[in-house]
Formats: sequence, C-alpha cells, structure tokens
Amino acid sequence: MRLRERERLLVRCMAFGFKDGIPDGAAWVIDVRFLDNPYWDPELRPLNGLAAKVRAHVLGQQAARELLDGIEPVLRALIPKYREQGRNELTVAFGCTGGRHRSVVLAKEMSRRLGAVDGIDVEFTARDLHG
Repeated sequence: MRLRERERLLVRCMAFGFKDGIPDGAAWVIDVRFLDNPYWDPELRPLNGLAAKVRAHVLGQQAARELLDGIEPVLRALIPKYREQGRNELTVAFGCTGGRHRSVVLAKEMSRRLGAVDGIDVEFTARDLHG
C-alpha cells in the first residue's frame, strides 16, 4: 500500500534529551542547554515543561525569548521553500539534557507560534516525556 502524500507540510516541533541521542529525521537541531536548567530547582525538578511554573521559569529567561524570536522568522521564511522542494514533513528538534524541561517549553512555544502560519500543520511532540 502506498502512503498518500500530505497536502500540507507538517512541521513537527520536538523536544528531546541529548542523553538519549539526537532524534532520527530531525532537519533542525537546536541545543538549548545554555539556558538555566529547572532541574536544579527542587520545586521544579519533579515537574516537566508542560507545567506553568516550568514554562514561566524557562520563558522568563531573556536568552530563551531571544532564541525563539530569532528562529521563528527564519522558519517562517523557509517553510515554503521546504514545501517547494517536495518535503512533506519538517522536524525542528529542541534538545536539552534530559528532554523534560527546557526543550519541552521551547518546542511547545514554537509549535504555538507556528500554528498561526497558514497552509501548514503543526505538531508538538516530546520524545522523552514518559508517563
């Protein structure tokens, strides 16, 4: 059986942990380990990047906002080029140490931002969140 080609480009914003390796198929890999790690805060450690407190901690860092604000316009400009070249999917992978805090916040936020782009589908996934 032949898979049907997607009509719209799927942009997958993925969170992952470098400790388990870079995800297969990632076109863009963005290392976010330069950001302050919520893991070292005893209140935030048991949470993950989907929790409001962790999100506030990560996005409260100027460097996180600068990264997102810098990458977003580049992705918006290049997404049509990927589609023109026949790509059906594009994976933008954000990596931190364990794939539970920083990368989750940034991948989720980028998926939210790119969700406003016409003509594409956007998916958020967190490879290393278990349970």
